Amino acid sequence: MGLDKDGVLGGVTSGAFRVAPWHGLGESRNAKGEVVGRKALISDSLRDGNELLVTAGMNWEVEKATLADKGLALTNADQMSVVYRTDTNTMLGVHSNNYGVVQNSVLGSYCDELFSARADAQPVSAVELWGGKVLFIVVEFTDMVKVVRKDGDSNDQMTRYMGIYTSHDGSHPLAVKFMNQLWVCQNTFTPWNAQTGFSIRHTSNAEGIATSAKDSLAMMVTSFENFDKEIDRLLAIPADKRVLTQSVIPHLLGKRPSDEGRGQTLYDNKFDGIVAEWNEATRQETAFDAVMAVQGYEQHRSLIRNTTRDVASISRLLKDDFPMTRQAVRVFA
Repeated sequence: MGLDKDGVLGGVTSGAFRVAPWHGLGESRNAKGEVVGRKALISDSLRDGNELLVTAGMNWEVEKATLADKGLALTNADQMSVVYRTDTNTMLGVHSNNYGVVQNSVLGSYCDELFSARADAQPVSAVELWGGKVLFIVVEFTDMVKVVRKDGDSNDQMTRYMGIYTSHDGSHPLAVKFMNQLWVCQNTFTPWNAQTGFSIRHTSNAEGIATSAKDSLAMMVTSFENFDKEIDRLLAIPADKRVLTQSVIPHLLGKRPSDEGRGQTLYDNKFDGIVAEWNEATRQETAFDAVMAVQGYEQHRSLIRNTTRDVASISRLLKDDFPMTRQAVRVFA
């Protein structure tokens, strides 16, 4: 894992986690070695949105001011605004004057509604990226676990999550994302025919937050029902390694370049990466395993230009950007 924008390791600054993430707990530092954020563990009893923000170091506020108000003597400086953290006076984004600021407390209030509506809702993580430009919270719903195979063990259980996220730099709206995660490989399964989330109206009105939270819960249940149908369909289709290597991967990558060089090397790296996910993280029995191998590669081994792998994984998740996985599902349609 390397440095990303603003020189922050992996992009992650402050955060809280129910289980220590693979990169460990403690401090986040920038390229100069300066502490830019801290990470903490979430207590098992935590069921309060504001307490979650405090634990994660995300209980700060933002304000908006025009560039002219900040003393920038440029033409039209009064028509553009800067959004900045009031605790550190750090600029998070520049927008038009009609940009609607969303306070971090909205995420906490949204979580309160989820905790109140469902006793099985548990906070898993709350993280700020790149000094607070992007923030997201993940909530697990423990009563909605799906057993992927009847003869399986705990590794064959799929857990269900809702991610609530927003940004101060304008890169993401205030929104929720529905996610399925297979424990054995930590892949987020997002089939091509299911609703995976929706945007929330920018509002600080408590009644509006409650309405959006209830809507998202109802949509989540329906979405997971559709996920289950897709999973069961894929589990019913036999697929071995030959199917993966001779049918699925060629459909995704096309023909291997005949000329030696960079093109052939890139092809082989992708091919080997997908096969590696099949061997490491699947039971190698069905179309579901083949699709999860493709998503494992796309989520954890492929890169987005100018990002580290962990940041690429987060970006793909929030944008639901898994084109190869969707193609793999269609192979078995």
